[in-house]
Amino acid sequence: MNIDWSATSAYDLGKPMILKIRQVGELVLRQKSRPLSVEEISSQYVRHLIESMRETMHDAPGVGLAAPQIGIPLELVVIEARCL
Repeated sequence: MNIDWSATSAYDLGKPMILKIRQVGELVLRQKSRPLSVEEISSQYVRHLIESMRETMHDAPGVGLAAPQIGIPLELVVIEARCL
């Protein structure tokens, strides 16, 4: 499954946004996720997605967020360790 990042209005480049966190029972949480390609990892769309995931994680609040939790079946996670 390839994602056409340029055709996805939710990931238009610009300021990172708060994304909808999926709830228990939603199909995307049970779907098999796929790894990102090297080209995708270095793309501006994935960098923007990661920033939006960080914003969403902070808003939740949380210390980690996986792409399926925001409805995208990719093997991508953001984690933040806060040192005291």
